[in-house]
Amino acid sequence: TLSVTDDDVSPILISQYYEGAASNKYIELYNTTASPVTLTGYRLTNWANAATENWKTNTGSPNNSIPLDAITIPANS
Repeated sequence: TLSVTDDDVSPILISQYYEGAASNKYIELYNTTASPVTLTGYRLTNWANAATENWKTNTGSPNNSIPLDAITIPANS
């Protein structure tokens, strides 16, 4: 039996992802709550193709890592 509580679920979802050629890429995040959410502690990372599995075992390092601390997502947005 699987039981899920509010503590198990992040209020932030990746609602869209697009990867085109060169720098034509984006990720859209969605706040599922009725209150603004600040992304303090969240990071957006980019891994090279050869190292994409390393994040699962906490080995290696991402090519880029951007802190999202300064971003607040409005409620239901």
